[in-house]
Amino acid sequence: MNLRLQNLSIRTKLALILGVTIFALAATRALGLSQLGVFLDRFAGYTSTLEALYQAQSALRAAELDRLAQLAPRAGLDAAEVDALRNAPDAPARAQATRALAQQIDSRFEQQRSIAAGAYAVETRIMNGTYVSMLLIVLAVGIIAYFLIAKMVTRPLARMVDVADAVAAGDLRTRI
Repeated sequence: MNLRLQNLSIRTKLALILGVTIFALAATRALGLSQLGVFLDRFAGYTSTLEALYQAQSALRAAELDRLAQLAPRAGLDAAEVDALRNAPDAPARAQATRALAQQIDSRFEQQRSIAAGAYAVETRIMNGTYVSMLLIVLAVGIIAYFLIAKMVTRPLARMVDVADAVAAGDLRTRI
């Protein structure tokens, strides 16, 4: 079976063009949503770490050492620092271990916020680039569809006008 585009009816050609256009729109939308999903997943990770650091800071202030020990891995804290605080023999050693752990939490918090801010800037550029490229793809598909439709409609009409002119001139040999 030899299927040629020229042999298809205008209705079928229009349906194909519309189908390709809808597919292009759906594909660009799916790409945008997948990019957004990746973007949100990354920021959920940053938010989770920042929340764990905030909870660890609260646990340290409240001297809830068991809770602090549980939060240490999620917050990316040094477990040895938490153990040093738990095993401090006296008040001065406990105060020093508390200060060291508080500095570690503050440092880690600022580091994580800086990483999140940098990632946000990069992700924003990627998302903007994705949306611009999707817009350009949809625009290109729309322009191509316009020219294909215009060509499909005007070419047969021009041929019909040529036939009508030939018949009007008295040439009845022209095939329609």
